Amino acid sequence: MGLLFSDDAEDQAATIMQNMSVGMTWQFRYMRLRWMVISILAFFAGGVIVSLIDYFIVTSSENNGVVGLLIDRWFG
Repeated sequence: MGLLFSDDAEDQAATIMQNMSVGMTWQFRYMRLRWMVISILAFFAGGVIVSLIDYFIVTSSENNGVVGLLIDRWFG
């Protein structure tokens, strides 16, 4: 309520809010780092999956991979 009518409960609440903002900062940093690691892993996993699909298309058909298959399907 201000400096004139400050009591222990308000001081304790202010201290908790200061400590909580520090904790939230670390949680947000952890969440951002976790998101970045998961994104990088998903990017590489997607590349590996597309490479495997492309390899199986090349070895099992006369198409030149994923792009050749899509072009043949679209343009006949």
